[in-house]
Parts: sequence; C-alpha cells; structure tokens
Amino acid sequence: MSPNTKSGRRRASALVIAAAALYIASCSCSVLCAQSRVVIPKTWDKAELAEWATPVAGLNARPGHVSPEEYYRAPIDNHRTYPVYAADREPAGYWEMLQKVGPKRLIEPEKLNTEAEWIQAGGRVFDELDHFTMRSYDPGVIAKVRAMKSTQPDGRIGSARWIPTEDGLAVGLSNCESCHARREANGNRIPGPPARDRLRVRPGSAPGGLSCVPRRARACPRAASTRA
Repeated sequence: MSPNTKSGRRRASALVIAAAALYIASCSCSVLCAQSRVVIPKTWDKAELAEWATPVAGLNARPGHVSPEEYYRAPIDNHRTYPVYAADREPAGYWEMLQKVGPKRLIEPEKLNTEAEWIQAGGRVFDELDHFTMRSYDPGVIAKVRAMKSTQPDGRIGSARWIPTEDGLAVGLSNCESCHARREANGNRIPGPPARDRLRVRPGSAPGGLSCVPRRARACPRAASTRA
C-alpha cells in the first residue's frame, strides 16, 4: 500500500515511535550500548491495552481499540524532511538539491541492529518528523515561506521543514522537535525542554483547519495540506 494514502497519514508507525523513544531516553544516559542487538517491544498489545483506558463515566465500559492486526497492517508516512532556511541564508545549491533529491525514507528498520543504531535513527525521527496534516504544496505558500526572515543563528526559519514527496516538494512544520527542543541565544540546541522560539499551531480557516504563527508575531502563511 502506498505511504501516501489517507489511512497511512492517520497512523504512526510503531517502529518510528520506538526509535524516537529510544532517542529521548538516551539523552539522559552517558554510556550507550553500541553492539548489543535490540529487540523492539510490541507497541500495540491487545492484552496490555485491555485495561489501559479509564472506563467512561456512566457507561462503566472502556473505549475500544483497533486490533493489533489492523494497527500493524496500516501503511505509514515515512518521509525524510529538511530544514527551511531564509532564501538569503540557504547553503550553496540547497534549493536545487531539494528539487532533485526526491522522497527518502525517514527510518529504515531493516538496517537497524544495535541500540546505538536505533538511537541514531530515533534522533533523526525526533528532528525531522513533520505534521503531515499541515503540509502544503501550494507554490504561493512556498514562496512566502522562503521570503521569511530567519529566526535562528544558522539562518533557519523556526521549525519549518521541506518535505520531498512522491507528489513533489511540500513545506510543513516539525512534529516532536518544534515543541520539545530549546534553542539558546548562542545557537545551542537542547533536546527535551520546551521550545522558546518556534512556530506555533493555532486553529485557522485554511482547508486543513490549521495555520501557523511565529512566536515573535511575524507573519506566517497558512500551512495546510492541499493534496489528498
């Protein structure tokens, strides 16, 4: 099944979640086990989920869940993303690269064996995973984003991301990193704490129901999915 189907966009991969969890856990560890093979625990377990949710008041019944078979059969969205720089701060050849690179897999679980490899992959998920419902392919939106001023010392614009997909180049916002990474005044980035300067999501009138505004009150075009 295509990773671009609507059902695929609605569900996250258990492997992606596991990788991100390993990365976050590693931030508080000083020594990593680089050689031992990792067995990823089963995320969607019917027995464990049976009593996970609190019974609904007045009904004395717990909410149900999709079956593990449905969960693990669902297609996933698995695209690498790239930071958005102000047009005058882009590295040489960066915009041209984005036009040619095409879709790349964010995570390749079949190539991951050791804990260190899973943690590295989890770090990439933490940094690059985007809000797929907020992607925009609209040339007007893309032009407005490129015209924005940088918010980071390295020329980046908040947590905006470029996403090369099978349907072309989209612009969107990072998922984990936009809320859970702090950038200090000296440019250092600390994974985990709340962000201080980022693009925030608020209800909007765009087709996807979302728009984005920068924390420092700069104008930001609505970023809503424009393709099914």
